[in-house]
Amino acid sequence: SRGPDADPVVIPGYPGLRSFSRVHERMLKEELGGRAESFLQRGNLRIVFPFLAEQQRDTARELVDELRDGGLPILHLVVFPTTELNHTLVVFAAEETAREIRFQSFDPNDPGAPVPLVFERAPAAFRLPRTAYFAGGTVHAYEIYRGLF
Repeated sequence: SRGPDADPVVIPGYPGLRSFSRVHERMLKEELGGRAESFLQRGNLRIVFPFLAEQQRDTARELVDELRDGGLPILHLVVFPTTELNHTLVVFAAEETAREIRFQSFDPNDPGAPVPLVFERAPAAFRLPRTAYFAGGTVHAYEIYRGLF
């Protein structure tokens, strides 16, 4: 992962990822593929296994640790077995309290502002607010591009 002292990623002609995404939204969505393609990929095999509270707790802790080390974790969010949600966020900040961890994330479907993802400690569950593509509520989360499994 990139440390806090690493050179920033530069997108020539753009001040950041949000402005690039706004200008090139259609091209980015076409390159990422459609709904069926996003479900039918090898990495999604994880969603068929149960999401246990302890696993979600570990995921939240690992996200905080990775952010502290300067990383930018990429999360896959699902509500399985329904296909209500199959989405990816880039997490870039976390604020911890005794009751929750409030993550801030970049959402490619809403590049204009950070999207909060809250991990509630008591039920050991992630919650995503209402968005243009999701009614809001509990989601299952796991980091992608992290290790072999």
